Amino acid sequence: MFEEAESITHIESPYDVKTEVRKHIGDSKTKSWEEHSKRTMCSLLAKKREGCPEFSEALKNTKGKEILHNVASNVWGTGLDGSGENRSAKY
Repeated sequence: MFEEAESITHIESPYDVKTEVRKHIGDSKTKSWEEHSKRTMCSLLAKKREGCPEFSEALKNTKGKEILHNVASNVWGTGLDGSGENRSAKY
């Protein structure tokens, strides 16, 4: 799991992240990507908490408040119109 996270920490494009993760899970269908994407995101967030004390402290200070990941992705963030799933903030 951390190997996947380590290999994508420098990648900016969500599409390129998906492509890189598929190297670890093989040539898969969308269902397989969905199964692995949550694990990968959780792993990345854990690495970010470990490596960035400011991020970790900011999370502690939310005290159960809703976190909005304000990015264009409708899956990992709020999307451009605010209707995204916001998964990365929920994890």
